[in-house]
Amino acid sequence: MHAAERNNLLAGLSHADDELRRLAVEGVTQLPAAEAIPLLIERLADASWRVRKAAVERLAALPERDGAVSALLGAIADGENSGRRNAAVEALTGCGRSAVPQLLAALEAADVDVRKQVVDVLGAIGDARANEAVAHALDDADANVRAAAADALAALGASSAADALRRASANDSEALVRLAALRALVRLDAPVPVATIEAALADPMLAAAAYAALGQSGEPEALAWILKGLLARKQSTRGAAACAAVALVARAEISDAARLAAELRRFAGTHSEIVGDACERLPSAAPGDQLAAIQFVGLLEAQGAVLPLARCASDPAIAAAAQDALASFGAGLPAALTLAWPELCAAERAFACPALARAGAGAPAERMLRTALMDASSEVRTAAARGLAEFASAAVFGELFARIARADQRDSLESAEEEAQALVSAVVAIAEREGSEAVDAAISLIDTRLSSGGEHTRYAAARLLARLARPADGKRIRALLADASAGVRRQAVEAILRLGHGGDELLRVALADESPGVRAAAAVAAAQLDLPGADEDLAALAEDRDPRVRSAVMSALALRAVRPDARAPALALLAEGVRSDGLAALAALASLQRIGGADVAAIAALGLRSVEPEIVERAVVCVGAHGDSEQCAQLLPMLAHAAWPVRARAATELASRRLASAVPRLHERLALERDEFVRDALLTALARLEA
Repeated sequence: MHAAERNNLLAGLSHADDELRRLAVEGVTQLPAAEAIPLLIERLADASWRVRKAAVERLAALPERDGAVSALLGAIADGENSGRRNAAVEALTGCGRSAVPQLLAALEAADVDVRKQVVDVLGAIGDARANEAVAHALDDADANVRAAAADALAALGASSAADALRRASANDSEALVRLAALRALVRLDAPVPVATIEAALADPMLAAAAYAALGQSGEPEALAWILKGLLARKQSTRGAAACAAVALVARAEISDAARLAAELRRFAGTHSEIVGDACERLPSAAPGDQLAAIQFVGLLEAQGAVLPLARCASDPAIAAAAQDALASFGAGLPAALTLAWPELCAAERAFACPALARAGAGAPAERMLRTALMDASSEVRTAAARGLAEFASAAVFGELFARIARADQRDSLESAEEEAQALVSAVVAIAEREGSEAVDAAISLIDTRLSSGGEHTRYAAARLLARLARPADGKRIRALLADASAGVRRQAVEAILRLGHGGDELLRVALADESPGVRAAAAVAAAQLDLPGADEDLAALAEDRDPRVRSAVMSALALRAVRPDARAPALALLAEGVRSDGLAALAALASLQRIGGADVAAIAALGLRSVEPEIVERAVVCVGAHGDSEQCAQLLPMLAHAAWPVRARAATELASRRLASAVPRLHERLALERDEFVRDALLTALARLEA
């Protein structure tokens, strides 16, 4: 570079015009690195963001990376100019992986601000080489550095640091650090034991993060704490608990998710303020929280927010949750949707039809769906037909048949087929409630006109036969049992029940089906029909590899036990079920509860030894309901159980059975108990027993 060019470049760096300074910065890299780096570092403090941005980009792009990084590390120690410091951090981040070795060395700097900024940069770069060193920074003397380390570990995806983060979340002396550690654990999707976050749940500063961690804990105790949070005084805490509830249900297995959702609804049913609060939060939810807010409203089956939810049809991320929530509006849904209907597009009208069908709104909802059956859009007509199937109204029978005849005359082949299948389903639903003429017409329709239909049509036939099968339909049922679809075969099992013992041979075919769902249905059917050899069949299925089948067997045994000659083998199988775990144990205890008797209480008491609190609680209920005084005395140790629902339930059952000998143990537990829910149960029990 000539001297004149060099002088012009240097003059441009201090020119009053922002654009000229930016252009000069772009040209600085023509100078030797030893001269260019200090000049670029100086421009990091420029008043213009465009000049600062250019300096950051030039520094990050310099081939002499070591020199640039050293200079930038010096710049982040600038306590006088925050603009230079922030720009230096951005430039260091832009240097990427090549800067990591020098950044790691800088973690030992005496300047606490430097250590904190270096941790931030390492997190932003995302190089796994920094994981161990950043984890060590969780022990830094400065709280800001420790909090930055927690944030950086989350950004690094350092799941190996989960244990260190859990310790920090529980033990650090600074709330700021505990908060950062909890948030990091949530971002890392790392489970956090409920016991380690109990204190954080009560801390206003930590509550939101603690509830987020609770939602991914996966521990049985999590739900109990979430239910408490839904009744908290602060709205932010209630909102955090609601998000945790959604997360807990979303992460659970299918069967557990249904159970958790049911428990939330039961709890909300006894605390009406939860529903009101959820509806109040829905319109004002931040975009990031909208899905959780809608899902929570759906979980509670709460009313409100009809119009905004109807508009969710176009957003796949929240549409399903919004539709579930709409269905919960009940009798008020038709009137609310009538006002909005003209403003809704076809997709939105179709979106509302299933909710109308599920809302339990009666005739007004049926009228809306009948009108929708004539809609110009095949998408809406299909949704309306599916909705009308839920009502099974004879008044629409002719309309549905007429629509089937015209279903292939409009729109594309694909949409016509989908509409026809929906219409057939509606016909089946109506035929299930009408007389023989309607049954004959429906079966004839499926056998002839739609005999070449797909799985949905075959499933519709099986549904019809499950409700209306006649002796003459045995051949149809046999054909359905050979169907390729497990869903069709499952419905055929229901049809066998209508044949009585005339269907024994068919039922034995279903008991050996390859589908767990079919085998489960066949197990229940075998118990209902008193199939010859049913005890042996159920004993074999009680050892089935699929938990759904084992659970179905436990439920079916309640039907067997009512027969005097079958009670003993049924109770023996139920005892094995209680000794197991999961769904089978819960189903076995539910059956024992229905059966009743002193011998049942002795079997249910086996569940008191379970490591699963829910099983123990069910066992407590069954023993309390059916046990004698000696058997109920086995509930006394449950007053000290680790799970608070078990302790509360034990107190309730002991009081219900008027077990006077429990009074000293109840007083003893009351002196130790810290859970308010359990204390209330203990006090109530003592009041009943000492009255």
